[in-house]
Amino acid sequence: MNVSIDIGGPATPQITSTLVPVEGSNADNGDAESIQCATNADDTAPPPGDKWTVQGKINQVFYSANLDQTLQTPGPQDRGYCYYFGGNGEQMGGQVDSGICNMSQFINLTAYSMHIDGQSLSFTLSAYLGGVDAQEDNALVSVDFMDNDYNIIDNQQIGPVSASDRNFQTSLIYRETVGTIKVLTRYINVYLILTRTSDVTIYGTNNDGNADALSFIINPPGESTRAWSTGDVRQGEIFFRSPLVRTFALGF
Repeated sequence: MNVSIDIGGPATPQITSTLVPVEGSNADNGDAESIQCATNADDTAPPPGDKWTVQGKINQVFYSANLDQTLQTPGPQDRGYCYYFGGNGEQMGGQVDSGICNMSQFINLTAYSMHIDGQSLSFTLSAYLGGVDAQEDNALVSVDFMDNDYNIIDNQQIGPVSASDRNFQTSLIYRETVGTIKVLTRYINVYLILTRTSDVTIYGTNNDGNADALSFIINPPGESTRAWSTGDVRQGEIFFRSPLVRTFALGF
């Protein structure tokens, strides 16, 4: 039996558990194909609102659109159809936005309180992060670990990936951090933050921070911390496969 955890819903504290076990042979399912992705920078194709709370113009973009990343640029081996893109920052009247956008997802871990407080649950946070050529537009993933009163007691982050990290090539680079979930953790908030830092007079108003295959995996007691690199965006949702007997598919 694989256990899939549905963490849809608003990124605000919820007292009742949002962890819903679902029977299935793997983490892929038909719903992964149900959300349309953008074909250009001006399309509107935000991540699904039942999964993410979005601020700014983050869009899901087809690799085949050849906008930033393509089917040939370095990145996830099994990349699915789409990736996350920071959007076009141009506003009415010729104004330009702040260049920072994010999406967040609140996850209730109260069902795992006993194991967390026994320091027996580990995690793997990973993603493919990157950008375009020599531009410094970038992406990072940040996770706040909160206690029962929603106080932040720990933070883990991967990224950003600089242009030099990418050898000044358009690409997505794998980043990962592992650890033990801190005692008293009851909730986490996962953020993807895309930032435009390049000169808009030279590179235009697109926020070319890019990301794909975001993954936060909880490993059961006694299992080593390890994640597949095969989480993939399927037109709007990311699914994770764990090598463990129990697969925690956190529905990004």
